[in-house]
Amino acid sequence: MHLNIGLTTRGTHFRLPLELATQSTAILAKRGVGKTYTAAVIMEELLAVGQVPVVIDPTGAHWGIKASADGKAKGYPVVVFGGEHADLPLEEGSGEAIARAIVEQRFPAIIDLSMLRKGAVRRFMVAFLEALYRLNRLPLTLVVDEADDICPQRPFGDEAQMVGAMEDVVKRGRKKGLGVILITQRPADLAKQVLTQCEVLVAMRLVHPLDIKAVMEWVHVHADTARAKQMVESLPSLPVGTAWFWSPGFGDIFERVTVRKRNTFDSSATPKPGEKVVTPKQLAQADLTKLGADIAASLERAKENDPAALKLKLAAAQKDIARMTAELAKPPIASVSVHEIDRPVLSPSDHAKLNSIAERLRDLSAEFGVLFADVKGRIAACEKTRALPAPKMPMARQSHIVVIPPRLPATPPPAGNLDVGTGGKRRILIALAQYRDGMNARRLSLLTGITQSGGTWRTYMGELRGAGYVEGGSDHMRITDAGAAALGSYTPLPTGDALRDYWRQRLGDSGKRAIFDFVVAAYPHAVTYEAVSDATGIALAGGTWRTYLGELRGLELIEGTRGELKACADLFE
Repeated sequence: MHLNIGLTTRGTHFRLPLELATQSTAILAKRGVGKTYTAAVIMEELLAVGQVPVVIDPTGAHWGIKASADGKAKGYPVVVFGGEHADLPLEEGSGEAIARAIVEQRFPAIIDLSMLRKGAVRRFMVAFLEALYRLNRLPLTLVVDEADDICPQRPFGDEAQMVGAMEDVVKRGRKKGLGVILITQRPADLAKQVLTQCEVLVAMRLVHPLDIKAVMEWVHVHADTARAKQMVESLPSLPVGTAWFWSPGFGDIFERVTVRKRNTFDSSATPKPGEKVVTPKQLAQADLTKLGADIAASLERAKENDPAALKLKLAAAQKDIARMTAELAKPPIASVSVHEIDRPVLSPSDHAKLNSIAERLRDLSAEFGVLFADVKGRIAACEKTRALPAPKMPMARQSHIVVIPPRLPATPPPAGNLDVGTGGKRRILIALAQYRDGMNARRLSLLTGITQSGGTWRTYMGELRGAGYVEGGSDHMRITDAGAAALGSYTPLPTGDALRDYWRQRLGDSGKRAIFDFVVAAYPHAVTYEAVSDATGIALAGGTWRTYLGELRGLELIEGTRGELKACADLFE
């Protein structure tokens, strides 16, 4: 069985052995000449024969493999974690859980890192790579785009741990069934101890002397300089989509190849001025019902086994033991006469109201946890930039910060047997019932007031999918007939003007609301940071500005980059 890559200069078909799936390959090329395109062709071939490619995608360029080349039909059912086309969310703490799910359930995936900060990317990748190397035993191909970011030649700080984990996968992963395809436009910046370990070289157009020097370092380890001269002299002028495939030790391959056209949608293509951007009408969807619940359960187990959490539990238990010991040491209390007193009890409607309030408090506590972590990270980044020590928070004030984690069931509820209650799960079903054609996760989050990146969201969606009440991926979710039956009659959630008023009340009389009101009033136009600052009186250089923007973006009420802000379109639909 072979992988059909394209045509040689002699006009013959160029095919690679299927064993490429467990080899180490490097695709080297300058920007815009087809390196990501070539990797997608190899992925198509692997998927077509039932292999399991997993893409590390720092730029969000690989999701198009889920659609046909013209975007009118479905492609391959690959699970996308994170990014703008996510089937499931991606958090920095989910690296091991996602790796374990991929190894145990054997499904192709794209890990879209484009929405994570650099520090979060490093922490995720270390956990993911170490778990993948430790657990995998069957053939699996790891495709790493922008590999010089994941495995830099000169790592700083905790990047060294990430480089070490990547080095283990490249050097010793084949014994555990792991193959690797490294893609980079800057070979000179890719760690040499990783590049020189690759058995297969795919060289496309390169012009920078340092990058060509990096190619020659691979040649010195693997090949002879006679062939290298022929290849290197052609590199600066190679046409787009043309590559040298060279592997002396893997079938003695040395061919100049024109890579075939993709069968799937080219989501990595750079838009051209005046060109109409095509959006695929259909994307293949994997069955996420069990997968989402499994990953949520794995994350909860990881939290329960976290050393810091265990230390807190131990300290609380020791405190309780000390209190009970002191109580037992007290002299016995004299007998007390007991008088029965009739007291009124709560009515069923009071119970329902209290349950609704309790669910809302759990929602808010989970959202507060996400916002607190985001603000804390931003403060730390700011202090690091200013080269000042991080401010110390007095212990007395630390003790007032209590984050209540959302409750996750130990196992998914049986299908069709879930009480939707009166809180967050019910709001999700109401929103989907109002729009029976479905909606994406972002809009659903906005309508329900439940932060998409929080643990409460993952818990509710895992339960609702597990019960068969909700179907579809994060880009298009729908309520099922069973979900509508479980929901019953309902009062519609606010939309349009009422939705914007709802969020004004949620934001309160604060700077966040002032920013929100100004940006909403300007819709559908974007406004500059300076205009918002002038209108609200909030200084751009202060921590308050960054805090408020972080919270409004986290709630997905505003969006925008490069110094401009715009209200979320879902507020007006």
